[in-house]
Formats: sequence, structure tokens, C-alpha cells
Amino acid sequence: MFEISSIGDAAYLAAVLNAVAMLMGTDNMSQLAGVGFLIGVILVTFQGLVQARAPQYQQMLIALVIYLGMFGPSARVSVEDLYSGAVHRVDNVPLGVAAVGSALSQVGYGVTRLFEQAFSTPAMTDYGFAAPLQILQSVRAGTLSRARLGAANSPTPGADIERSFVNYIAECVLYAVDTGQRSLDSVLRDPSWTGALAVANPMPTTELWLGGAPVVKACDDAWADLSAYTTTEFLPALRSSLAATLAVQAGEVDNAVQTALDAVAGAGVDAQNYLVMSVAASALPKGEAQVWEELGRWETAATIIQAAQQRNTQWAAEETLFARIVRPMMTFFEAFLFAVSPLMVFAVGLGTIGIRMIGKYLLFGLWIQLWQPILAVINLYIILTTQGKLDALRNAGMGNLELPSIFALWKLDFILSDYLGVGGMLAASTPAISLMLIYGSAVTATHLAGRLQGGDHINEKIASPDAVNPAAALSMGSLKTHAPLTGTTTPNANSVLWSADVGRSMQDSVRSGEQAVQQASSRFSSSLAGTASASASRSGESFASRSMNWDYGATGSATDRAIMSEARGFTDKYESSGVSTQQMAGIIAGAVAAKGRTGAGQAALAGDIGTQLRSQYNVSEQVADTMATDIARRVSGDSGFEARLAESIRADSQSGSRNVFAERLSSEESARLEKDAADVVSSSRSLEREQSLARRYGAMGTYGAAEIGNAISNDPELMDRLHREIDRRNLTGDHQQLSGSWAYARNLNRDAASAAAGVALLIGHADGTTLRRFTPAEAQSAKEAGYGILADTFGTHAPSINPHGNDDLRESAPRFGAARGAVENGDVRDPRGDVAGLRGDIEAHGHSVETRYRPNAADNFHAANRESAGERLAARQDQVREQVRERIGAEIDRRAILPRPAAQAVHNEVGGTFVKLADTGALASAGATAALGQTVAAAKAFGSTLASGGDVSAAVAAGREAAGGEAGWTQARGAMIDARLQQFAGHGLTDSQQTLFREATNSVFAFAPSAAQRAARQAVIDEAGGGARGQHVADLVERSAVSRDDSDLRLIGTYNTQGIGLKKRLKD
Repeated sequence: MFEISSIGDAAYLAAVLNAVAMLMGTDNMSQLAGVGFLIGVILVTFQGLVQARAPQYQQMLIALVIYLGMFGPSARVSVEDLYSGAVHRVDNVPLGVAAVGSALSQVGYGVTRLFEQAFSTPAMTDYGFAAPLQILQSVRAGTLSRARLGAANSPTPGADIERSFVNYIAECVLYAVDTGQRSLDSVLRDPSWTGALAVANPMPTTELWLGGAPVVKACDDAWADLSAYTTTEFLPALRSSLAATLAVQAGEVDNAVQTALDAVAGAGVDAQNYLVMSVAASALPKGEAQVWEELGRWETAATIIQAAQQRNTQWAAEETLFARIVRPMMTFFEAFLFAVSPLMVFAVGLGTIGIRMIGKYLLFGLWIQLWQPILAVINLYIILTTQGKLDALRNAGMGNLELPSIFALWKLDFILSDYLGVGGMLAASTPAISLMLIYGSAVTATHLAGRLQGGDHINEKIASPDAVNPAAALSMGSLKTHAPLTGTTTPNANSVLWSADVGRSMQDSVRSGEQAVQQASSRFSSSLAGTASASASRSGESFASRSMNWDYGATGSATDRAIMSEARGFTDKYESSGVSTQQMAGIIAGAVAAKGRTGAGQAALAGDIGTQLRSQYNVSEQVADTMATDIARRVSGDSGFEARLAESIRADSQSGSRNVFAERLSSEESARLEKDAADVVSSSRSLEREQSLARRYGAMGTYGAAEIGNAISNDPELMDRLHREIDRRNLTGDHQQLSGSWAYARNLNRDAASAAAGVALLIGHADGTTLRRFTPAEAQSAKEAGYGILADTFGTHAPSINPHGNDDLRESAPRFGAARGAVENGDVRDPRGDVAGLRGDIEAHGHSVETRYRPNAADNFHAANRESAGERLAARQDQVREQVRERIGAEIDRRAILPRPAAQAVHNEVGGTFVKLADTGALASAGATAALGQTVAAAKAFGSTLASGGDVSAAVAAGREAAGGEAGWTQARGAMIDARLQQFAGHGLTDSQQTLFREATNSVFAFAPSAAQRAARQAVIDEAGGGARGQHVADLVERSAVSRDDSDLRLIGTYNTQGIGLKKRLKD
């Protein structure tokens, strides 16, 4: 039995040998050999005739002996996989094939084993090509994120190892670095995970997810739990996760990693330590990003997160080098050597020529078997070079980095990527190297040299751009451009034509409609109040008396019915008040008249209604206030109620019905009231249509005239629809004039100009005056038609598109030459005579246009309206500022009503704040130069006592003792307050707010707020305009004095700055 050591895939090779055995067992191969020997005899005979000597039939005899020896007897072959150890047995393999294959494989495999023993490197035949580097890189890639950790991220239910490490590093390790307790260099350079991550500070806390519900613990306790959980639960789960990646059993993961570390880094680097430090090195950038997010540095956090995600994506896309390049190549060519062996049956029969071919066949096998020894040499180079790089990292001059410190792991990532890439290139060059050794071909050597030549993959201008990039003296643009969206247009045509910003136009229309409704409502309310007063006075009574005594159910007017309907709703809602429907109707009518008569706001109106409810109907104060607010909101803030009331007033005026507001009116008064009511109804309906348009088309984008014209002109159905809409609205003349001017200017072709001009007329974007003027209702209808055409043109669903519309295009296309024949046979005449006199007309037309339209008209208009435009811009800016200020004020109100933290939490927060002031040197920067040591000691003593659970008196006593007496304590207290103020300098606080912050901070050292703090608080409230808003601003300032979070102060500062522009305008 012959043994073949497979350097590729043993199963694949066994399948090929089985196929060879099957072929050699058939009569077809004997016939193929016969054909070969027949051709060989003919060749020998012909050669003898040509050379004038007896034919050399002994050559054929030698070939027959070789054939019978190689392909006559058969043998059993055992194919062994060098990587997995699997053995496959194949029977009836030709003896020559089995012997040659066994000999060549033993030569290649044996030489490779001798090389590995001589090189003293991890056996490539046992572990694979560049195995140490691949194992270390696989460990790093397998710990990059929770996705790569897989089940190892949650060894027990509810656990989240990555989140726990990120929280601990962000809130404990990096906190210690920020406060100066540790240096970042010590964290990055410590080769032990227990030394790099351990924090013994009990002050900060962090949240851990180690199974079950998350827990918040002090950093020293958190480290004890996290380290114990990592050793007992996480490491076994991590080994199981990496076992599949490394293709070993879970119990062999440590041995595989340790072997790889010993090969590239030498003895002394623990595999278990390497595994945990890989996780920590991946969690550190995420913890840093979390810190930046908490500080509001979103751009820095996003940069760190994006870099980590890109690295993760790159490593996830990389496959194993050996599986990607070397192993498939060896598998194919090794099997190919045996697969072509049946062809040698034919070649042997050719005699001398065939014997030479068999020699080349054996050289082909030797070429393949040389790959393994060459790869062993490449493997030695990669491992030794990596060892040299890691040894250089340990040198004092190169960084003094020890594996597996975090800094060294980051360096190792680059080393592994670089030399695995080099190994891949050399492995791909192995066939060329072995071929050059066997044949000594100059072509092969040239090809190999080309593979080893580096390419220019660096764009040096990214880091060092050109100081000056000269351009041509004159750059000529094209006369026309063509693009899929715009069609054929003049370059930059959209710059001089209109564009339809549909979403913005919708918003502007809705805002304009809202303003129109407000103006019409104001006029109607004033007119209604005046009419009501005049009508009541003619009857010798006040309107208040009339509204309460009016019989709303007897008149049958639409207005009285509308008021009674609202009254029933309020009566049912506030049944407990005891107010009847008739009384409620009187209250509502009186509120409507009072609103129009005095112009009172909602709050003032609610106050008057509440007083009336309490005094006249004995309604309790709480119910009266609620009812009054609800009625005032309906009367003054509900546009739907006002529109219904206006519609009722107009109907009564047209029918002559009397109502509570209108009785004994003159025709002039009735006409004026009817007109104001009609304006409210019209503007309300117009607003409803604008809002409907905004809901339907408000999400559309911005489209230029060129895009609109090209898209519609290429769709005959849309073009016909556009023309129908133009004709229906009598816009044909305006359409021809506008489209002709655009086509005349050669910005668009005629069809595109016609389509764009039609849409512009419909949606109100036509430049200049038009002959046809729309009423508001007609303009609204035209807009709906125009936006409907745009929606169908650029919408995602176009029902008019027929994918089979051009199926008959080939049949319907005209034949070549048909056009020429039609022209030659037609009655074609020269049109030049008809247009010979048009040049003068054109020049006269141009002169008349120049005379009619004055060139300086635009300049005069600009000069006359520049000042008013500036005032409108400033007013708009003030309005936007006021809106922003109101939104920020609402956020201040929301934060102020949140529950205050518990007293112990406040003490911990304040204590930690003063301890941090002492640790970071802020006291020195605040001017505490004299007796700085006593000041720092007093701050630490005061803060530590509060943080450990002591009350204010105990903390003050501790601070006074550390300061050496009352005088030192007074000086230390002032320095701490100054340091706190310096922390929040530049936040935009006003002088009175800073004074309140100082007094509130000073009150931390006392048992109750001082008189100075109360005075400063009142000043802040008065400055903010009093009321609840002033109270809330003062609350947030005082709350910030006992907190390390400055977000409330930043919010107040932004609130202050938004009012500066408006105040300046009022002052001017």
C-alpha cells in the first residue's frame, strides 16, 4: 500500500483517484493506449524512412514496458490529510500513478518537516501557514464588539460584559485619569489587566450588568465584582466563543493562544491575560466616546465610534489567509496532477516523444511538491520579522511596551495586518518561485519581479495639498448640456429660472393663511362687539344685561342656536357647577362681546369669567377657575368656534333673523357685520385647503424649471393634462407669452419651456405681471392642479407608465431611405423668400423692447424699498428669536417642576464637587494662592464629610479644623465659592443670576438660605419678568449650586442670549 500525504484537501484528492481507478478499469483506456502505440509505430517508421536507416522499434518496446509497469498492475493508496489527520483509502489505483504520487508527496512533505525542525518554528504542516499571526489576529477580531463576542457577551442571563466594561472604564478608570489620580500612560502600558483597570476610589459609581438586574456600585466594589465575574464566568464563555474561530476545542483555546504568543513574543506572556486585555482594549475607545457624549462633545464621540466601526467592518470582512489563497491553490493543482494521469496512457505509446512528456509530467508534480518547503521558508520569515517588531516595542527607545498592554495590543494590530498582508503576497507568489527554480525561465523571473514591485497606493496630496492649482487662462463652457433629469438645456439655466420648493411653499401658504384668519377674526370680533353694544343701547340696556336675559331658544336664529350648542356642551361637562344652559349661553355671549370690545387676552378674559361665576352663581373657586379657563380658551383660541359663529352671523344677516348680537341694526351696520363674518368664513376655508395641500404635498422636494419642463414634456399624457388646466382657467395667452420668452432666451427647448411655464402659471411662480388675475379661490384651485401635476410627475408611483409601450418600436420604425424618398417626391419649396424681410422687423422689435422697459427701473425699486426690507428682516429675526426663547423657556419650566433629588444625594453631589475642586487644582486658579495647602485640605475635609453621610454642621466643623481656625475657614470658603463661579464663567448668566448662584453656593455652608440669597432670588425673578417663569429660572440657578451638572445653567444662558436681539431693537 502506498501512502500519499495530501497538502490540499484529502477528500478531494481521494475522489480524483477514485475517478482515475474507474477509468483505468475500462476498455476505453486500453483502446486509447492502442491508438497511442499505433501513432508511435507510424512515427518511428516515418522517422526511419526520412533518416534512411532502419526504424528504431526498440523505442516502442521500451514504451510498452513503461506502459505495462505503470498502468498494468494496480495498488491500494492511503491518502492522509496533513491538517486534520483524516485518512481515505482508494483501491485499484494504477501502480505508476500510486508510486509517483507517493514518492513526490513524501519528498515534499519530508523536506518541509526537515525545514521546520531546522527553523525551530511552529510546524506549518501541523498548525497551518502563518498560524501564530492568524491566531492572535482572530482573538483580537473576536473581541472587538458584542456582535463578535456572541454568546460570550452574556455568560449568564441578563449579563452584558461589553456594557459593564465600557461603563466601568468610562466612569471609574477615565474618571481617575481626569482627576489626576492615575495617568493615562499607566493605564495603557500596564501589561496586566488587573493592574491596568483596577480603581480603588470609593467616590464615583458605575452600573454593572453581571446577570439579573443591573446594579450601581462604587468603583472599588464594582472592580471586585467585575474581576471575579470575568475570571469565573466570562473567560470560559469567551473560550467557547473563540473555539469555533480557531477551529479547536474549547479546552485547547488557551494552549493555541499560548503557542502563538510563545512563537512571536517569547515566553512570559500569559494567554488568559491576553484574552482579557483584548476585550479591555476594545472597550476603552467606547468608554472614551461615552465620556465625550456625557460632556456634550458629540462630534468627538462620533469620530471615535465611527473609527471603531470601520475597523470592525474591515476585520470582519477579512478571511483566513491560508483558506483564502494557499490552501485552495494546493488543493486544485495537487488533484490536477493525478487527474491528468490517464492522458499519460496515450502519451507513453508515442515512444520517445511520450517518454519525454512523462518526464515533464513528473516535473509538474515536483513543482507542486516544492510549494510546501518554500512556504516553510516564508513562514519562518514572517514569524521572525514579527518577533523582531515585538522585540523593538520592548526596547526603551521604542516605547518600552510589554504585551499584552493596551498600547502594545494597538501596535500589534498594525503589525499583524502588515505582515499577514506580506505573507499573502508571498504565498501567492510561491508557484512562480518554484517554477523559476525548476525551469529557470526568464519570463517566470520577470513575472515574479513584477509581483514584488510595489505600487503607488498613496495619494500624497491628501496630507500635503498643492499650495496653488493653476487653471487655464480661459475656460470655455459648452453651449448646451444634456442630463437625464433636465434634458438639453443651456448650462446653468436653473440659475436664471424659477424653482419650485414645494415643501417651503406649502409652509409659507399655511402661515399666510393663519395670519389672514387672525386678522379677519380680529376685525370680526371688534365689529361684532360694537354691533352688540349698539344694538343693546337702542333697547335701553347694556349688552351684559341683554346676554343674560335673552331667550336663546325662542328666536330660532342660527347664531343663537350655535351659542346654545356650545352652552349645552359646557353645561354637561360642568354639571356640578349648577349653571343652567340658558345662563351658560349668556356667559358665552358676554365673553364673545368682551373679547372683541376690550381685546383682552385669554388670561384676562378667564379672570373676568371666573369672577362672574363666583359672584353671580356661587360656583366654587376651583370649579369656577377651571370653567373660566375652558370658556376663555374656546372663545379666544378656537378658530373652529369662531368660524362657526361667523357663518351663523352671516346666515342671520342674509335672512334678516335677529339674534343676541344683532337687533334693530341699520342696513350699513348689517352689511359691515356680514362682510366681516364672510371674511372669517372665507379665510378659514382657505386655511383648511392650504393645510390639506400641505398634508398631501408638503413632503415633496425642490424642482428646477429645467427638471419640470423636461419631465412633463416627455410625457404626452401629462402635457395634455397641463394644457387642459391652462385652457380651463383662460391662461392660454399668458402661457404663450411666458413660454415664448423662455424659449427665445434659449434657456430651454420649446416643449420644455411650454411645460415649465404652464406649471409656473398654475402654482403662482410666473415672473412679471399676467393678463389673467385670479381670485383667492381660483388661485387655490390652480395651485391644487399644479401641485397635483408635479406629484404625478416626480412621484414614486406613476400609473401612466407602460413598460410594454415600445414593444412594437422595431416594426414601426421607418425603413432606411424612406425619408429621402418622401422629400424628393414631395412638393418642397425654398422658404427663404418668405422670411427675407423679417430681419428689420426683428431689429425694430428689439429696439421697442429696449425703449419700453427702462434699464434703471430695478435699481430705483431697490433704492425705494431697501429700508423697509431691512426692517422686515429685523422684525422677522426678532420673531424667530422670541419663538426660540419661548421654547427654551418651556424647557426651563419643565425642568424646574421635576422633583428635587434626595438630601443624601445632594450631599454626595456637593461633597464630590468640592473634593474634585481640591484634586484638580481649580482652587489655585481661582486665586487661593495664600495658604493654598490649608484651603485644599479644608475643601477635601468638607466635601469628604458630606459625601460620607455627615450633615452640614459636621462638614463645616471638619473644614474649619482642616483650615486651622475660623479665619482660615473663611478664606477657604471664599476660595471654594470663587472656584465654583469660575467653572461656570462664560455660560451667559446675567449679573443677578451670578449673584444668586454665589449666594446659593454660600448657603451650602450654612443651615438655611441667607437674607442675601432671598434678595438675589427676588432680583432674578424680577429680571425674568416675574411670574412662574421667573420662579423657575431662580429654582434652576439654586439647584445648580448643589450639582456638578451645568446643563441647567447653559440652558438659562441660551435663554438670556435669545432675548438680547429683541431688547436691542426695542431700545433703538
